[in-house]
Amino acid sequence: MVVMLALFFKASPDSFVSNDVPDDEFKPRFSLTSQSWYDCSEEVGIVNPQLVFSNVRSDPPVVTKDSGQVIYKTITYVPTTEQEDTDEKEKVLADISVDFTQMYYLFKKYWMTFLKVPHVNECKEHDGTQRMDNKTIDGPLCPLKANTPTHIFTIHPPLNKRTPYGMYRSRQVYHDGETGERIGCVDMQFEYTEFKGHEESETTEVSERVQRQLRL
Repeated sequence: MVVMLALFFKASPDSFVSNDVPDDEFKPRFSLTSQSWYDCSEEVGIVNPQLVFSNVRSDPPVVTKDSGQVIYKTITYVPTTEQEDTDEKEKVLADISVDFTQMYYLFKKYWMTFLKVPHVNECKEHDGTQRMDNKTIDGPLCPLKANTPTHIFTIHPPLNKRTPYGMYRSRQVYHDGETGERIGCVDMQFEYTEFKGHEESETTEVSERVQRQLRL
């Protein structure tokens, strides 16, 4: 099941096994509620998180077999009290990396980790060159200035047709790319289903936008 899910998400063979991301860091504590995301900094041992997440959402909220998906986030860098004496212009994060952990709600009872991708360079992922319908700009995330909300998005094409339906969860632990220090954590979930009745028109619209973007 783990290998199948990794292949469905087009992961490389080595992506779902990594000694760099310990299992105990990602013990699932997410309950199935109407809440679609939360800040998981405390759960991974970040005492003074420096990243504040807001406006985290999936478009569409319920992903279907043909819809594709766009994940939106707003990230604000809030320096620690130790950095208060630093000149405001110098309060920037020049490099940011993320450890991704993907989970599936197995048997509607257990969160099963099926994919781990450590040390992803988020500066390259969100360099400001990507646009949604030539309007919404993706970042740039780096350098991330202090107390300046930055909007980013990630476009996912439709999933493999054999991907199991159900609940999926993504935990993302952010690091200062220069020091390796953990500076923030966000945990989100979404439902993947064949159809979503009243949201069908919305899903079709999102799917068309995703397909247009992927052709650019």
